[in-house]
Amino acid sequence: MHIIERLKIASSPYQISIFRIVVGLHILYACSSKIFDLLLAVQSQQNVTVLLPHSLQSYLFENCIPFIRVLTMVLAAFLVIGLFTRYILPVLTISFLLLFSFYYQGVNAPIHWLYLWFPLIVLCFSKCSDVLSVDSLIKKKTVTVSVAYTWPLELVSVWFVYIYFFAGIAKLLPLQKFVVWINGETSRHIIYNRYLDSPFHYIFGAPFFDYSKPSIFFSILSIGAVVIELSTLLLLFTKRYTVLILMLVVMMHLFLYMCGVAGFLQTALVLGVALLPNRYFKFKTG
Repeated sequence: MHIIERLKIASSPYQISIFRIVVGLHILYACSSKIFDLLLAVQSQQNVTVLLPHSLQSYLFENCIPFIRVLTMVLAAFLVIGLFTRYILPVLTISFLLLFSFYYQGVNAPIHWLYLWFPLIVLCFSKCSDVLSVDSLIKKKTVTVSVAYTWPLELVSVWFVYIYFFAGIAKLLPLQKFVVWINGETSRHIIYNRYLDSPFHYIFGAPFFDYSKPSIFFSILSIGAVVIELSTLLLLFTKRYTVLILMLVVMMHLFLYMCGVAGFLQTALVLGVALLPNRYFKFKTG
């Protein structure tokens, strides 16, 4: 069943509410990172493009980041418990974008806002606090399955496909990049340069083979990554393979984590909550 047909099917309110909770928890986790203290101390900026006017951005980054960080964490906590959800979500979205724009300019790693800025906007317009929230306890509203809980989940699915499918396309085009990627040189470069910081190093103590030399192993990894990323397009046309595709994406990021490339695994898991079949979340309501 493709995505347009799925939009007509009523969904349980629990899935979007659980998604709201895990998004809030992940923002709390991301904001608690010591990287913000380091960036504030170093005051280093990468040569990246940001949307804010330079003067405004400089003022915010020089004077407001500690406050924005605390504000984002407080609002994320409100999101987790579902208190004043409709009112705090727009403010949280803005503070999150400002905080991780600072993060991006400091480390040139757009992981958190790349994955979460659009889902936060979706949550702003969704009924994500009808259950499992303080708001629902206050309102004492009886809820049941509804299409109002379907469209936000499907939009997040589209966002997930957008991230991964076009990541796969970016590895294939232009053709010069495709040749470099398919021969495994990029994978070899990542594994070789990240090795001393990787869990593989701390667990096993020595590389499995000489990572400084080309190997068919690196080509297999590169081809596998492209296949996994391109396969996410299937999610727009059927839910039959959703769990399998999610497992492959998580395994890909878990392997990258073991190679020393952290960050993507957690955000992929967060979005994955919205992609799972809604039948897993059909608890008793009312």
